[in-house]
Amino acid sequence: MEIRYKNKRIRDICENEKKAIKKYNKIIAEKLIFSIEFLKNSKSLKDVADYNNFRLHELKYERKGQFAIDLGKTTGYRLIIEPVTAIVIEEPDLGKFILIQTNYRTCYCQQRK
Repeated sequence: MEIRYKNKRIRDICENEKKAIKKYNKIIAEKLIFSIEFLKNSKSLKDVADYNNFRLHELKYERKGQFAIDLGKTTGYRLIIEPVTAIVIEEPDLGKFILIQTNYRTCYCQQRK
């Protein structure tokens, strides 16, 4: 899957472990790099949702249309992603809608309040 970043600074942090460690800390940096690599190797958002450790969830209010991946239960950080293109299909067996992503734009790593 293709990942586009909001700006060059965010791309540098997400792709360079040393910069990520400097900005956050070693634990957050490792989880951030792992999450980005997992997204790159995923074919769809369903692949990410099936991996329970990420606790993928849709955001609300001013972040409607964006999703978040927790970077650990106790870290207080999450990776916010926004679909660039998406296809919505209905899964008859589950009776709900599944969003299949073809591209992501990574917004940023945010500390929860």
